[in-house]
Amino acid sequence: MAASQVARTPLRRDLPGAALTGLLFALAAPPLGCWPLAGICLVPMLRALRGRGPASRAWLGWLAGSLAALFTIAWPLGSAFSRFFAIPFWQAGLGALVVGMIFGGGGFAIFGLLAGDPLRQGPALGILRAGAAWVAADLFRTTALTGLPWLLLGQLLAPAPELAQLATVGGTGLLSFWVACVNATALAAALPEARRTAALLMVGLGATGWVAARTTPAAGVEAPGAVRVAPAEGRVPAGALRVALVQPAIPNAWRKNAARVGDSIARLTELTRRAGRVDLVVWPENAIHVVLPANRQLVVRALAGLDAAPEGLLLGAPRFDEQDPARIYTAAQLFDPAGTLVASHDKVHLVPFTEYLPWPLSRLGLEGPGTSPGSRPTPLPVGDGSVGPLICYEMLFPDLAHRLVEDGADVLVNISNDGWFGGSGGAEQHLTAAVLRAIEFRRPVLRSTSDGITVAIDSAGRIVGRLAEREAGVLVVDVWPNPARTLYARTGDVLAWMALLVAGALTGMEIARTRRPPTGGERRS
Repeated sequence: MAASQVARTPLRRDLPGAALTGLLFALAAPPLGCWPLAGICLVPMLRALRGRGPASRAWLGWLAGSLAALFTIAWPLGSAFSRFFAIPFWQAGLGALVVGMIFGGGGFAIFGLLAGDPLRQGPALGILRAGAAWVAADLFRTTALTGLPWLLLGQLLAPAPELAQLATVGGTGLLSFWVACVNATALAAALPEARRTAALLMVGLGATGWVAARTTPAAGVEAPGAVRVAPAEGRVPAGALRVALVQPAIPNAWRKNAARVGDSIARLTELTRRAGRVDLVVWPENAIHVVLPANRQLVVRALAGLDAAPEGLLLGAPRFDEQDPARIYTAAQLFDPAGTLVASHDKVHLVPFTEYLPWPLSRLGLEGPGTSPGSRPTPLPVGDGSVGPLICYEMLFPDLAHRLVEDGADVLVNISNDGWFGGSGGAEQHLTAAVLRAIEFRRPVLRSTSDGITVAIDSAGRIVGRLAEREAGVLVVDVWPNPARTLYARTGDVLAWMALLVAGALTGMEIARTRRPPTGGERRS
């Protein structure tokens, strides 16, 4: 079909293609997790972009992204809003849908705008441009309005971590680039004039993925980055830390009732006692829901009640600034066996509306949450190295993990409370980010959550141990810290920003050509 013929096709005829992309994306994402669909989910939308100008492409992308968000995050996010703010689900669902249209719709719109028209560029350029356009969409979702990088394209491969190893080179952005190029190549293979180029590029993309997969560290080997479930009895292997990840399944209603603090600590202490002697115990976000260190005696009594106090207890609790008591932080705090505070990490990237009011609402004098952000991620000393704490939402942002690794963290620890999702699939979606952080930095990732998903992930992104959701339990693992730095840890998102510049320049030139007055020869044609 010629480009001019496609251009005269009414836009409404391409709406089903955009809608199908939204549906396929949702099927590939958790909780359904049909991840092989990631390789074709963008094909219907790319086909719909043929012959379209920038504005039409952006509109089709916005529709596809909004539907993808509707099918993936509207229910989990609406459930969380409803439980947290104690409002009817229909109100919370509308709020979640707006968030989805901004981030999901906005990201896909940028992709549609920057991907270009597959018929008006060579197949090789079109395929690579589609990959670069998706990376630009990822950057938008990571940075716009403080960011919400929830379920990026590369994260769809989290259930098959061997296929996600490119993230060690260029982060999730490079992985998204690869998946988007696979989609664009699949479309090009259906065009007779592009089949040879598509075949060559598909071989190249396949070889790249195969080589990356071959770099996956072997499973079960006692080497830096390895994790294994600890045996019930036995000594800690040389070079390893024994860590207990506690999942207390504390009802969220207890967190709003100061009278239940003692009950929460009693449950946490009993679960910790089951772990036996360990180097580090990790309690989840808001494990203690009263301010520390003012209530430090609660920690002292908890540690005193254990048969064998750990070398360190890492827990989530609010913390006030001793120089400015009005400033309250959401913190990950590390205590020694005597209950003395060793160090703390204050949450840097706060959650909009629940922890702070975003701009422009913050400028209107509206009363909102009063949590203050930390200045920089802070590694916490454990054993001969340090762990990098990430509190809940912070796991979504690779730049925070990057800073922790730069500052010496050789294990990443994520404390979270995903109980607000209520089994709606949000916890599974959140978990994909933890898998990608492990691969990007070749760091074991240990997650302790209130009621799931508590897991231990090795440096290849493999889930080694996992507790059942919404059940109290403790997961004891041996983890081998890894001080090595990946290429992504050394370069950060340089490749992603380069992709944005290339895709933006190509789109700028395209728009300039469409606004250029026709030449005399064009007028006579």
